[in-house]
Order: sequence, then C-alpha cells, then structure tokens
Amino acid sequence: MTKPITWNDPSLTEQLTMLWEIGLSTAEIMRQMGMTKGQIVGRAQRLNLAHRPSPLPKPRPAPLQPNTKGCCFIEGDPLAPGLTFDEVICGASVDRIGGAYCAAHHARVWVRQPPRVRVPTVNRSRGSVA
Repeated sequence: MTKPITWNDPSLTEQLTMLWEIGLSTAEIMRQMGMTKGQIVGRAQRLNLAHRPSPLPKPRPAPLQPNTKGCCFIEGDPLAPGLTFDEVICGASVDRIGGAYCAAHHARVWVRQPPRVRVPTVNRSRGSVA
C-alpha cells in the first residue's frame, strides 16, 4: 500500500528529478520512493521532465504476403459430404498482394455503400430545423 503523498516537500521533487535523470524506470522510482507509478508519472509531467519512450517494443504489422492459394471465395456448400476445401473455393489467381479474392469475387464481396445524406431534424421544442 502506498502512503498518501504531498509534493510540498522539495526533497521529494529533487529525489524524483535525480532518479528520473539517471534513467531509472518509473517502476524502480516507484519502489524507491514508495509511491504509485501514477504519482511518479504525473509529477514528472507537471515538472516537464524529459519524455522517455516506452521500454516496450511497438508491434510491427506483418508484411503482406502474396496469396499463393488463389481466390478464397466459397462456391457451393462447404458442408456437403465428400467435398474438400480445395474443391469448394474458387481458386482463381488474385491480383492484389494480400488480397483474398479474384477481381470478380472482390467486386461481389466488397460493395461500396452510397454516401449518407443528412436529413434535417426538427427541434419540436423550439420549432427550428437543426
């Protein structure tokens, strides 16, 4: 459990600034000062201490791989007895890298929605149009 803290004591601010500039993690500063990470980070922000990047690596998206299996559009009943996955899918070549469908099935699956038209509403309490 952490103790209630007031930052009125200048020695606490000096200690935080020193530990921050040394480069200790917020978790380590928290342990040494007996405070929460929120208290440490909040005070560091209010003191305009240098921003440090997160020690956690940012996830990188996987690069798109060409689809070597062909179009994945399911034609017919995939649950029909005796059929395998390869017998049910279209299998035609895919034009786009990372795409799952051939051009014909892509046009069938991805249908653009028409733009929405804003219909004015009447504010009944004031009798005005919004």
